[in-house]
Amino acid sequence: PRTVTRAFRGLHKALADARLPVNPANGVVTPRIKPSTVAVWEPEHVAIFLEHVAECGKGGVVRMYPVWLVLCRTGLRREEVCGLRWSDVDLIPGAEQVHVDQCIGVDGGKLFRVAQPKSGYDRYVDLGPVTVAELKRWRTRQKKERLAAGKAWQPDPRFGDVLFTDEHGRPTHPDHLSVWFAVHNRQCLADVVPRTTMHRLRHSLGTTLLLDENDPEDVAAILGHSRAMLETTYKVVLDVGRERRRRNHLKTIERLG
Repeated sequence: PRTVTRAFRGLHKALADARLPVNPANGVVTPRIKPSTVAVWEPEHVAIFLEHVAECGKGGVVRMYPVWLVLCRTGLRREEVCGLRWSDVDLIPGAEQVHVDQCIGVDGGKLFRVAQPKSGYDRYVDLGPVTVAELKRWRTRQKKERLAAGKAWQPDPRFGDVLFTDEHGRPTHPDHLSVWFAVHNRQCLADVVPRTTMHRLRHSLGTTLLLDENDPEDVAAILGHSRAMLETTYKVVLDVGRERRRRNHLKTIERLG
């Protein structure tokens, strides 16, 4: 229903822009969207999750801590973070950021290269000092793993110098991230944080940024959303922000006497 509704809104706007005598999309009844029962984590929930990842001994989870840190702190999609290359990462002081312009897609369990993100255009996302420090440590670890693997290091030439790899240089599989997240959210963290989905990590970041009064245009750029998509996905949060600004506006007027 959400996809149909979004498509309809885009069609309705296009027909309206065409200035036809009558918009043929008027009166169309779109599917009712049921409110989601999947939680969006608060910042404290994200912190608990990252602490768990850093300490969990199951299935080599600790080794992939940098992947989850980047996901939580940048809002990248799983296909985007798996497609990151070292050539996309700038760790120079004052210019720390990642260039998101390649994804790793999955079809029938097999990986394939996607030249552009879902949004259809590339983008740059800033990195904070904690993430930068972790990526530097990861780079050192990856170099050591490459030396230890020797001829067994087998990167996939389709994707370039992938940032996040296994012990043999192969890119991280997006499906593996989703499965791991679901298992740990249901089992290890079931009594600690609300149940959610891996994709909702993006919404946790977006919601936090908007509630902290960040410019919606900037938030849309970080997440790779259009402004229209941001308005749809974060309508409730944006309405809260507008109400805050309205109250602040009224308080300012009152001070003028």
